Amino acid sequence: MEIAAASGFAGGFALGSRLIHGVGGTLEDVRILMESVAYLEDPAEYAKAYARLPRFRQEKADSLLFEHDRRLSVGAWLLLERAFMLEGLDLGVYAIGHSGWGKPHAVGSPLRFSISHSGEYAMCAVSRAGEVGCDIQRIDAYDGGLARACMMSCEVSAIEASSCCGERALRFCRHWVAKESYIKALGCGLAKAPASFAVGLRDIGESDSGCNPKNRGAIGEALVFDGGRAGWANIFEARAPEGYCAAVCALVRGPLFQVDAQAASAAAGKDLECF
Repeated sequence: MEIAAASGFAGGFALGSRLIHGVGGTLEDVRILMESVAYLEDPAEYAKAYARLPRFRQEKADSLLFEHDRRLSVGAWLLLERAFMLEGLDLGVYAIGHSGWGKPHAVGSPLRFSISHSGEYAMCAVSRAGEVGCDIQRIDAYDGGLARACMMSCEVSAIEASSCCGERALRFCRHWVAKESYIKALGCGLAKAPASFAVGLRDIGESDSGCNPKNRGAIGEALVFDGGRAGWANIFEARAPEGYCAAVCALVRGPLFQVDAQAASAAAGKDLECF
């Protein structure tokens, strides 16, 4: 796995060489980029960036009501171009197709990709090993009603185990980006309800990962309970800018690495009956 910081967040990814892995594979074949799009607030910079976009992406940006959203859309695509370039490929030579569920892909390219943006940051992930999904979100105030609408009861319990509003907001955001990255890797969009599966996050200790698991964006693994199955998904909680959470899911060997449900539950310290 390679993580790179672009302008505006330089030096923000000092994670060392520890790779997160579960049963079935690792994220070593994923390249992750994040970047602030604040530079596009300059009209000259925005015009220059906009001119580089393919026509369909310009139309997408033009369709957005707010300037802020247009900057995010433009910035995310330029970040994806950079990721392809770092892999020795030119995104511009590929037609962009879509799966039956609408997941985009570069037709004929060996890379699978995912893009996301929130607040002032754009993010992308690319992989040669299989489908990939990424998500970045700004940490907003905790909303219990929203949590109950998109989380399973055990996830809500884990979030609300803390009485601190800020900690609840952080826990919700960590769960959300992990779940969203999984859905985006599957490529099924709104057909996969976030409340239809649960993600149990397990932090890796400081001695193993070289970073403090209490920090936002701590390294962790995710145990997914989905449709009666349980397994370690290759979900990596990327170190994100202050006030954000980010995650990447790589499906290098199918949608879920199946393991014995009871063993997985015990390993994660979770009670299967709550799922």
